[in-house]
Amino acid sequence: MIFVDILKKAGKNFLAFVLGGLVGIILSIIYTIKLWVPSHAPSVGLGIIALLPAMLILFGILGLVIGGFCGIIIYQVIKRVRRNN
Repeated sequence: MIFVDILKKAGKNFLAFVLGGLVGIILSIIYTIKLWVPSHAPSVGLGIIALLPAMLILFGILGLVIGGFCGIIIYQVIKRVRRNN
């Protein structure tokens, strides 16, 4: 019974990580396409064609990690506030 409770808590934290990671990836794609490409395209020239996939991957990984951890933190804070009230 204790093991099942641990799996439920881990599952909820994993779900918070995945949802936060998805938000992070979406925000990083928006950042890359809307802000990063127009500001760096004139200086790079045609190299932006080769550089864009690499930047999407790097910013995507960064967005996944940061968004995932922020999702867990936000979930824990909301859970703590709801329990105290």
